[in-house]
Amino acid sequence: MKEKLINNLGIKILSICLAVFLWVVIVNVEDPVKTREFTNVPVQVLNESTLTSKDKAYNIESGNTVDFTVSGKRSDLEKLKKTDFIATADLSQLTPPFDTVKINVECVRNPDVEIIMGKISTMTISLENIIRKSFSIKVVPTGNCAPGYAIGKAEVSPVMIEVSGAESVINKVSDIKVAVNINGAKSEVTKVVTPKAYNKDGVEIDPSKIAFNYRQVSATVTILRTKTIPVSIKTVGEVADGYQFVEAAYEPQEIEVKGDNEALDKITSLPIPIDIEGLTEDNEYTISIHDILLDYNVALVDDELENLVIKVTIEKLVEKTISISRDDIMVKNLPDNLSTEFTDPNTVYSVTITGLMNELSKVSEESLKPTIDLAGIGKGNHKVLLELTCPDSVKVLSAVKVGIKLVPAHEEVDPDPSSRPENGTQVDHPESSPGTEPSVQPTETGKPLPEAPEEDEEEKDKTEE
Repeated sequence: MKEKLINNLGIKILSICLAVFLWVVIVNVEDPVKTREFTNVPVQVLNESTLTSKDKAYNIESGNTVDFTVSGKRSDLEKLKKTDFIATADLSQLTPPFDTVKINVECVRNPDVEIIMGKISTMTISLENIIRKSFSIKVVPTGNCAPGYAIGKAEVSPVMIEVSGAESVINKVSDIKVAVNINGAKSEVTKVVTPKAYNKDGVEIDPSKIAFNYRQVSATVTILRTKTIPVSIKTVGEVADGYQFVEAAYEPQEIEVKGDNEALDKITSLPIPIDIEGLTEDNEYTISIHDILLDYNVALVDDELENLVIKVTIEKLVEKTISISRDDIMVKNLPDNLSTEFTDPNTVYSVTITGLMNELSKVSEESLKPTIDLAGIGKGNHKVLLELTCPDSVKVLSAVKVGIKLVPAHEEVDPDPSSRPENGTQVDHPESSPGTEPSVQPTETGKPLPEAPEEDEEEKDKTEE
């Protein structure tokens, strides 16, 4: 029996088949073949140079990610991750006029697994011409300087840079900028920085879609000292006759400027000239502060403050007549041993003044402090200028002179001028001690008239009697 089993070839073959069958059954029971899905695996583009060498740029329309199913043993599938797969699209396989290229997926962890592609198995692209444009580079300082300092010049080397890419992308480029951090700076800052492209809305363009002929550039920002100075208005010319300049309203009253130490030490204020020649009404001026500061080699710290608006107020002058009685006239510097008497027939003097209405309303006979100055005047008849104290904005239109006579103090003066009609009206004015009257500023200055000529014989006889 034993020999029959050993020497029987059929039995041996049957045993082997049975063993294989049992092994397959056991394997499939313990580690069966399964499938597993992977989605949104990114597709890498290969051999881009085949297009760029022909001055062609591409844009992926579809197929930048891919979905697929993996078939294999459960034990193998459980170990796989999305990063174990590489999906590629080789642009060298693109043959115009076709716009698709096959996507290949490989499992780098276990090449034996079976990969079944999903609905999308190709990448669709669109082709554009590559164009090049040159742009000037703008330096954008970020952060704030130390207190008392401001940003001066911003320079970059090279000044121009070339940008290349798909025509539709390059046409959207508006600015090329580089950022330089100057936070807390008190002196010049130099940095090596990377340029970036921006559209007209200030949004950065995807750097993967463009190329620069310089990957990095050198940018320098100058830091300047600052100074706050007052702004003043300087009027040029005169307004029309009968009108007066009242005020110039403007803001700001102070500005902050920046510059080198020598320039800042020289500037202490900013006088702004405005021409008011011949004005008869209010006027408004727009002055460029920037242009004026150029003469001082300094600049504004606030870039938004470009112009200064000045509003000028002009008012019409009005006239006012004030009556001054002789009794209200003060006498100063009366010589010793002399007394005065008025020789004018009028008892009231009319003074016409001109100025702004609100100023004239404050002027009265009392505030004018009418005064005659007798310094240096001797005996006899004289015409003396009536001095008036007026505000600076008020002017006397015509001078008023007062007729007086100086006589020795011991001579009796007729207290009743009406008893001597042939001599005209004469009023004795009380003596004033020299230096006792307050000092006043006359509206119009002038020297007293020279001593009047001697009286005729008839007058002398009457005086002697």
